[in-house]
Amino acid sequence: MIAPIETDGHPDHDPARALRAGRPALVIGHGADQWADALILNVGSGSGVRGGDMVVSGPDLVGVVARANPGTCVVRLVTDRYTRLPARCARSQESLGMASGTARGQLQLGDLPLSSDLREGDLVCTAGLGASVPSGLLLGRVETFHQVGVLDPATGARRPRARATVRPATDLLSLESVWVVRLGPGGD
Repeated sequence: MIAPIETDGHPDHDPARALRAGRPALVIGHGADQWADALILNVGSGSGVRGGDMVVSGPDLVGVVARANPGTCVVRLVTDRYTRLPARCARSQESLGMASGTARGQLQLGDLPLSSDLREGDLVCTAGLGASVPSGLLLGRVETFHQVGVLDPATGARRPRARATVRPATDLLSLESVWVVRLGPGGD
């Protein structure tokens, strides 16, 4: 069974502590069709895995359990287009808004202010902020940071903003084993 991690509502608890309470799992497949950015693991609800559990590889966030069957589970990867995670820059601690998956196996930080201190090469990690994922797990490294015009829905005018592309910290398609961890109170 997976022992839950008590966070006491504090978003900056120790991610390494979460790893110690996790359960190892083997990657037995990759998703297809609507689960294109997904992994299939050899653990499931019979082992205490539940939807919403985090999946990590060392300090790197791999994804979140989307569905747990008795003997397997499906993990939605951080690169899945439906994934949205609060993010921050590891160097400057600047909040970067929501990191979202792309159809190209990367993450995107969109609608950043031009004054952002983010730079190409910076590490991006989770920000916590009340989400089911704690602060401090590595998402990836900024590959590109560039100016874009964003349509303001209120005025219809384009306003200058910045956007960044983030390459995942882990090669998600070559993973063979991961850890499944749970945050928060309670058991099953």
